[in-house]
Amino acid sequence: MPALAGIVTVSVDGGPQRVKATAKFNFGGPERTAQDGNRFYGFTSAIRAGRIEIAVLLHTDTDIAALQTLEGATIVIEMDNNKAYVMTGASTMEPIEGDVGAGENEVTIVFGGNPIREL
Repeated sequence: MPALAGIVTVSVDGGPQRVKATAKFNFGGPERTAQDGNRFYGFTSAIRAGRIEIAVLLHTDTDIAALQTLEGATIVIEMDNNKAYVMTGASTMEPIEGDVGAGENEVTIVFGGNPIREL
């Protein structure tokens, strides 16, 4: 039976991050738009950026300032089903949001970059 994916590690420029076991991502790549009028004429296309959203657990050595200003990085997500995905040219896309308090100790980071590809 095929194995379902679960995240094992996320690294940013080779540095492993302490992350929750989930991530959201959009592979990016070609997006096509139908062109029509009184009939269908074809498609136009544009390349859309990839997007990765992860929850990083806060620790004494978590450098939020460095993650907030990240530009041109390589992000690798390795999963426990032996699949790995990479985004190159990644930058932090939105201000980092956090939840800190009783039972919560994480920040959400959204990266955008080149379309994601499988390693």
